[in-house]
Amino acid sequence: MSDHYDLVVIGAGSGGLVGARFAAQLGARVALVEKNRIGGDCTWTGCVPSKALIKAAKVAHQIRTAARYGICTSAPTADMSAVREYVRSAMHTVYEFETPEALARENVDVIFGAARFIDAATINAGERTIGTNAFLLTTGARPFVPALSGLNAVPLITYEQIFENDTLPKRMIVLGGGPIGMRWRRLISASDQRSRSSPIPCCQKKTLKSRN
Repeated sequence: MSDHYDLVVIGAGSGGLVGARFAAQLGARVALVEKNRIGGDCTWTGCVPSKALIKAAKVAHQIRTAARYGICTSAPTADMSAVREYVRSAMHTVYEFETPEALARENVDVIFGAARFIDAATINAGERTIGTNAFLLTTGARPFVPALSGLNAVPLITYEQIFENDTLPKRMIVLGGGPIGMRWRRLISASDQRSRSSPIPCCQKKTLKSRN
């Protein structure tokens, strides 16, 4: 026998979180299904870490250019291990509002596991069978790396790995002009490094394969 919900949201990224919370506020019984980490790209590999890193780069840039305002300072030195801890702290600060416990207080039931459809109104998720009146699919996506000649001969990372680096690259070509790609171009520029952006949809383009 299945548990029954008014709405089952598959995918707990930013879209799924907004949808689940909004439906719960309207009085619906809501289940939120996620097979990985609640928060998705926005919390862990996109908006939050990139904006935190840009903030650190802007502070360094302001110190470096303070002489134009008549303020004399020594050149700033970046401790990238400390910067990375600051970025991680920003991510976990946001995540505090997205934990299963926090969502339960908002009347959203979190279920961890890959969702598999049994029929048009029922899924398996983890060890549970769940029935619903409606599904909301917010399964996100993953980076797409195109088959460009020579690409395998150069260092290549996507936005899913770049926040684990201990150092910023001195030079970078960003393939993809979406929000994450443009934030990295801005970050490198603010760090007084050299960057070049390309409209080729590489690291920012995403497939529509389900993550859940």
